Amino acid sequence: MSLDRAFQSVIMQPTTLCNLDCSYCYLSPDDRKARREMPPVVARAVARSIEEQGTSGPIDLVWHGGEPLALRHDRFAELCEVFEPLTRSGAVRQFVQTNATLIDDTWCEFFKRHRIHVGVSLDGPEDANVDRVDWSGREAFSRAMRGVNALKRNAVPFSVICVVTAETVRHPDRLFEFFESLGAESVGFNFEEAEGANDSRDGVSPAEARRFWHALFARLNNGSTLRSRDAGRLFTYLSEARAGRTDPQADV
Repeated sequence: MSLDRAFQSVIMQPTTLCNLDCSYCYLSPDDRKARREMPPVVARAVARSIEEQGTSGPIDLVWHGGEPLALRHDRFAELCEVFEPLTRSGAVRQFVQTNATLIDDTWCEFFKRHRIHVGVSLDGPEDANVDRVDWSGREAFSRAMRGVNALKRNAVPFSVICVVTAETVRHPDRLFEFFESLGAESVGFNFEEAEGANDSRDGVSPAEARRFWHALFARLNNGSTLRSRDAGRLFTYLSEARAGRTDPQADV
C-alpha cells in the first residue's frame, strides 16, 4: 500500500448501545438505545487490512461507542482475540474509550489480559458532569468514579478525555485542580461543538477557547503536575519543528 493511502488508526464500534444519555452526544438517542453489535467477520476484515498494509509503526485500534463495555465480556473478547497476533507482534495497539461506569475488577483483568489501553470520558468534578446522566436522568459521576477507583486499585493506567462545555470553560482552574489529583496518565480537553443530534446547543466560542488554553499553559508554566495531552502534542511539534523534522503544513 502506498504511504499516501496508509492509515495509522482505526475506530471500531463494538456496539451502538450506550448506558448513558449525555445531552451533548452527537449520536441520536435511537442509535444509542439500539443493541447492534459488531460481528467477528468485520474484525477479521480489519485485521487483514492491517496485515496487508504492512507499515512499520503500530496501528492504534480504538474501541469506541456507544459504550464499548455495554458489550458482554465474551463477545468483546471474541473481537479482541482477532487482533491478538497483531498486538503481540507490536503491529497493533488496542485502546478503549469508556464512560467508566461499568468498570469493575473483572473488566480490569480483561484490559490487562488483552493489553488494552484505557481512556475514560470524564468532564471534571461532579458539578461539571451534569450533562452525563443515564436514561432515567440519574447522575453518572459516582459510577464513573467507582470505575476510575477500580482502575487505580488494579493498577491499570488510564487517560482521560474531558469535554469542555460552554459552562465549564469559564472556570478552567476548577477542571485543572480536579485532574491534577485524579491520577490519570494524561488529560485531553475537547471543546463542545454544536453538531449531530445536539446541534441546537451552544458550543464554546473561539475567544473562550483562547482564554482556556492561556490558563492551561500559565498553570503548567507555574509548575502544575497536570499531564495534558494537548500541551504534550504542541511541545513535541515545536521540538520537531526546531529540529527541521516536521512538515510545516502538518496539523499539530
